[in-house]
Amino acid sequence: YLTFSRTFNENHALTVMAGHSYNWDTGRGLYTTARGFVNDVLQNENMNAGNPNLRQIYNDGYYLSKLLSFYGRINYSLKDKYLLTATMRADGSTKFGKNNKWGYFPSGAVSWKMHNEPWLKQSRWLSELKLRLSYGASGNQGISSYQTLDRYGMEKFWHNGEWATVIGPGYEVGRTGANNRYMVWGGIANPDLKWESTSQLDFGVDFAAFDRRLRLTADVYYKKTTDLLIEKNAALATGYEKGWANIGAVRNQGIEITLDATPILTKKWNWTLNANIGFNRSKVLDIGPGDEMGFDPGVIPGSGNFVMIRKNKSLGQWYGYKIDGVYASQHEINEQGLTEVLGQKIASIRPGDYRFRDQNGDGKITSADLVLLGSGEPDFTGGLTNTVSYKNLSLSVAMQFSYGATVFNANLHSLTSGRDGHNQIAEMNTKSWSPTLYDADGNVFFAGNNEAKYRMPGGVALNYCTSKMLEDGSFLRIGDITLAYALGKKVAKKVGMQNIKLFASVKNLCVFTKYTGFDPEVNTRQGQTGDLMPSLDYSAYPRNRSYSVGFNFIF
Repeated sequence: YLTFSRTFNENHALTVMAGHSYNWDTGRGLYTTARGFVNDVLQNENMNAGNPNLRQIYNDGYYLSKLLSFYGRINYSLKDKYLLTATMRADGSTKFGKNNKWGYFPSGAVSWKMHNEPWLKQSRWLSELKLRLSYGASGNQGISSYQTLDRYGMEKFWHNGEWATVIGPGYEVGRTGANNRYMVWGGIANPDLKWESTSQLDFGVDFAAFDRRLRLTADVYYKKTTDLLIEKNAALATGYEKGWANIGAVRNQGIEITLDATPILTKKWNWTLNANIGFNRSKVLDIGPGDEMGFDPGVIPGSGNFVMIRKNKSLGQWYGYKIDGVYASQHEINEQGLTEVLGQKIASIRPGDYRFRDQNGDGKITSADLVLLGSGEPDFTGGLTNTVSYKNLSLSVAMQFSYGATVFNANLHSLTSGRDGHNQIAEMNTKSWSPTLYDADGNVFFAGNNEAKYRMPGGVALNYCTSKMLEDGSFLRIGDITLAYALGKKVAKKVGMQNIKLFASVKNLCVFTKYTGFDPEVNTRQGQTGDLMPSLDYSAYPRNRSYSVGFNFIF
């Protein structure tokens, strides 16, 4: 890129920048197996040394994408009081169709340094007062290559006593059903696919007073995303089940506030704090044909779509069946008065099964009883950092918090299933339902558990989203504690340095939460459509707690 900068008549400052970039991203992968090697000297470096009848290539692939970009920016300042910034960029991506490869994204901002005005410049207590207004657009090309083209796939089938291979339109994009027995077929072309675009309007205030010992920043924003890149269900007539398209519009709006302060500043004592809090509210403005769209997170085989995107509602809404405990006896089953539970006659329901809530009172548990179980969007998030120092000794404590989000703990589906070959949580040994057993004389020889938290293994609830998997994700995290001691300039000077600091710290010390999983601050479906289902926990690796000690040397 090139930059031109010039100051005119001491009052006008101008900077102009223009640039160009070109990205080339390519990759190739191969998944193959071989058995019956002559020897293991070369290990996987010579797959041909395996038995020819036992070698197999499962999958290989290649991708290539290119991104061509042109961009420019103009910065102008008048008397260091009135500031203007204007930018423009054009991006061309091979991931999109011939008529939609290019996206154009302008932005601009103006600000007013009110503290430099003559009527405020002489203020003794005011250090800064600045108003900001900005607007900008950005693009998203976060899909894999070749989505605008028809793609071919390969599948094997057993024929006349041997495996045969067929190649044709489409390919497997996922699995569904019990034990993932059914393939989800994709690969349909969409030559009209184009950039997802996000535009944001922001108004902000920067305030500082008392020699900047008190600083406040506040921003109010409105963000709108259109032409969302979503892998949606395809029309049955196409012969495909999934396909990428530009659908709908989503709005996010909110406020963010940051406060920095130095309440104590003396020769020996110093206390600084930083606090921030943010409130965001999302809303689906448009979802294309119809008023809703469902997604299957792929965590409960055969469950179907239970993440719903609905017009005029927020993102990340989990829909399922409300559970009112566990049936303790046949009497409780009869007393509820149901005739059918999710396609099964009431006669097949047994003590130890979950008790579903009949939302509409029709005596049946069907899809009509699906309700909103929670939202992955928190009411507010924030953080607080305090640093206190006495002479050369300092202590810093950083905390983060979130309130109001509901986490979908998909781990509980397998960890409470009671299936063979699955790990189970320890509570299953003491808090799952079990019957009371009697001997031939009518004496109790095994006291069951009728006041159970979890159902008995199996049952109709196994392949459905229920309220048992939704948990409060509010938390307070002690994220970082650091204790440091500076030896001082005199000591450091003796060894040829300006200063030496010793420190000890611990990160991710603890989390205060009601969530039963490893960490409530989680989302294992990030990127692409995963961003539409926040706060999903499925086999997420837990955050580590780390301890460290060290030295800082300033030469």
